[in-house]
Amino acid sequence: MTLINTPSRTLAFLLSLGLVAAGCGGSSATPDDGGSDDSANENPSEYVAENRTIVSSTVERSYVLSVPETLPAGALPLVFVLHGDGGNGTNMRNNLDLESEADTGAVFVYPNVSGSNTFEYYSYDGRTREAQFVEDVIAALDADYDIDTTRVFITGFSGGATMANALGCRLGPDVIRGLGIHSGSLYATMDENGDPEFTYTGSGGVSCPLPATMFIWGENDNASGVTFATGVGVRDNYLATQTCEATTTAAPVASCNTYGGCDRAVVWCPIDGMGHSLWSGAAGALWAFFDGLR
Repeated sequence: MTLINTPSRTLAFLLSLGLVAAGCGGSSATPDDGGSDDSANENPSEYVAENRTIVSSTVERSYVLSVPETLPAGALPLVFVLHGDGGNGTNMRNNLDLESEADTGAVFVYPNVSGSNTFEYYSYDGRTREAQFVEDVIAALDADYDIDTTRVFITGFSGGATMANALGCRLGPDVIRGLGIHSGSLYATMDENGDPEFTYTGSGGVSCPLPATMFIWGENDNASGVTFATGVGVRDNYLATQTCEATTTAAPVASCNTYGGCDRAVVWCPIDGMGHSLWSGAAGALWAFFDGLR
């Protein structure tokens, strides 16, 4: 197993005052949302989106909420979709069209971030606030839409995937049923006492109980902090944490493999010839993975 321990990348961010080397290769000037503009894809008419706000950690946060036009019977899963550095919820909704895949129904949340439009995954306090935001939104939407709180998922791209990794570690499988990590790193930040939020085990795993996870990574990804080699190391951290076997079987989605014997599922999707961008098959693969976690 490869050990990825990168607190130095946090320091690199603080020194650069703008680019987050540990999260992705993007910046606030160049949105790293995996697409080009708001019209990249048209979302299906079966889902209806609206802009909402919520006060969390004393700050008003906005997000795009998308729900089925006709609500199916029974509780619905909830999916948080996190954009890359410099992006926003609307762009992410259009560029990763999960809703067209979710024919069994789900509630989707696409959070926005004020200021630089970059999730503060590089600090302990930023991760703490985002974890609180997720829990606050779960509670609010459960009151409005009978949410299946045993099936809450988080996915993200690049910096959003780095935050998804942090949230999976912070909230654990009791809150987050599964993660979809598309090109995002895993590393510990330091709390106010200078202690890491998690530690690495002798086997290469981490001390937090990680949820079931699908990884998607371009084999030609050379973006700072999220290279393909970094992705292999993050995958290995999960494999050690979940005590997986070395054997794999082909997943239902092409290009993906499922590891055997894991405490919680680990699926690895290395995409041949792709750099730091959203995989065209990501929406279908991620929804199939989430929908299978019941």
